[in-house]
Amino acid sequence: MKISIIGSGFSSLAASCYLAKMGYDVTIFEKNTTIGGRARQLKKDGFTFDIGPTWYWMPDVFDRFFSDFGKFPSDYYQLEKLNPAYSVYFGVDDYITIEDTLEKILIAFEKEEKGSSLKLQKFIDTAKSNYDIAIKDLVYNPGVSPLELVNLDTFKNLNQFFSTNKATWNNKVDIHAASDLYNMESFRQGETSLMPYELSALGDVKGKSLLHLQCHFGQDTMSWSRLGAQCTGVDLSDTGIALARKLNEELHLDAQFFCCNVLDTSEHIKETFDILFTSYGVIGWLPDLKPWGRMIAERLKKGGVFYIAEFHPIVWMYDYLSKKPIMKYAYNRKEVIYEEEKGTYADENADIESKTYCWNHGLSEVINALTEAGLHIEYLNEYDESPYDVLPDLEQVDSGMYVTKDKLYPLIFEIKATKL
Repeated sequence: MKISIIGSGFSSLAASCYLAKMGYDVTIFEKNTTIGGRARQLKKDGFTFDIGPTWYWMPDVFDRFFSDFGKFPSDYYQLEKLNPAYSVYFGVDDYITIEDTLEKILIAFEKEEKGSSLKLQKFIDTAKSNYDIAIKDLVYNPGVSPLELVNLDTFKNLNQFFSTNKATWNNKVDIHAASDLYNMESFRQGETSLMPYELSALGDVKGKSLLHLQCHFGQDTMSWSRLGAQCTGVDLSDTGIALARKLNEELHLDAQFFCCNVLDTSEHIKETFDILFTSYGVIGWLPDLKPWGRMIAERLKKGGVFYIAEFHPIVWMYDYLSKKPIMKYAYNRKEVIYEEEKGTYADENADIESKTYCWNHGLSEVINALTEAGLHIEYLNEYDESPYDVLPDLEQVDSGMYVTKDKLYPLIFEIKATKL
């Protein structure tokens, strides 16, 4: 079989070698008189300019390529280490020289700005970690699916998943605020957004400090505030927090709102609280619940109460993007779930396309994350009734709640715990 490749950059040259090794008849077409793509030079008036890359990045990749053919890079070229590597000029006699070792570079930075060498070292350490992940996990993947980029290591070192989810939730805020589900008009007139489960569990909150985790645009936070709690809400969405602050001022309430990743709450809020509250569609956005549990323990006063009402893990075993929901995902799943869908749970016909990364966590993982952080579980309850009609084919019952037709599995669980 004959294969034609247009262009003679590094990728084309490498691909042609592998294809030829597999027995294909390969021809490369290049418009320039030399091969190499941007790995070329322009020489003019006694000067030499690199058209493309100047530095020899990722030597591991070159070593592996040549080894696949029983060769070494040194069979074809010799590398010369430059010292100094380069100098950066800011003006006449105003420059910084970057030498050939990290130790020398750290000294140069420290001379320019005291303390900067520590920040550079931290940056280099992070860069090394990202580089190792890229070489180990990403470079040699075929590149046919975004899921190739997804594993726990890439998540911990890159904020791709959180930034994607943040963008999605930012886009949802205005749509949700205008939806019947969130019923903003009634909320403005004083109706609570809280559901019976959480109201029964926490009882009288008057005078108590309450931290609401993953508060969206703050309706529940402000509902607790109306009941007399001293409330603070946090959420990843800056658009959501902006609306929460606007509503809080409009309604003359005294809640506070902070925009941050829930796992970073302790970096933004230092006080401790009588109550930590979170509810409905929250833990699935977190890859690991142990840091979540530790953060909860950090922000609770001794004897303080943590409460969560959440959709049951069995609910998230189904793929709801199919015409008919099918059981697809594991009850406990460490691998990330990537989904793209049109519309949103508050308005299925909304002109929005959501891209999300999420994780399934079984009840044991939730409980262990809390108990290992030093919390005592008072109770775990499971219910086959949901306060929200956000899943396919639910039926409303006399209580006003929603159930599946056959009630074969619970829809909601709640946990109440105290800090010892």
